[in-house]
Amino acid sequence: TLRKYPLLPFLTKVCTKPFKLPSPLGKGKGPDVMIERGTFIAISNYGIHHGPKYYPDQEHFDPDRFKEENRNSRLKCTYLAFEDGPRTCLEKRFGIMQVKIALAYLIHNFDIRFNKKTKVPLEINPQYFVLKAKDNIWLNYYKSE
Repeated sequence: TLRKYPLLPFLTKVCTKPFKLPSPLGKGKGPDVMIERGTFIAISNYGIHHGPKYYPDQEHFDPDRFKEENRNSRLKCTYLAFEDGPRTCLEKRFGIMQVKIALAYLIHNFDIRFNKKTKVPLEINPQYFVLKAKDNIWLNYYKSE
């Protein structure tokens, strides 16, 4: 879910030392791009998570993409729900554990279905800083017996 709908559509970083990127037009097809120390960088994790190069059929929800054997075949830093590298989110493991416990409880005790008011497929509201559905997501919970 965090691949399709990351909490933040982009991540921000500050360049700590000068860095040269190859031309976005390709090798030998334009000037390299020099990023100076102190430059703010925005990384579109939404764009990476929806890039067909890394995620074919990117609109399809496929949890198998994250099985160990599939995860190892994907380039590092193409899943940025919790950022990556030496400054990865400190609460990542704790947050994942909390969400798993909550989901296990809900799935075990309730039958969850979309309400008729939920529009599928979801449309993203471009007016928000974090990803938010254009219309509300309505769910019905039925107590399991």
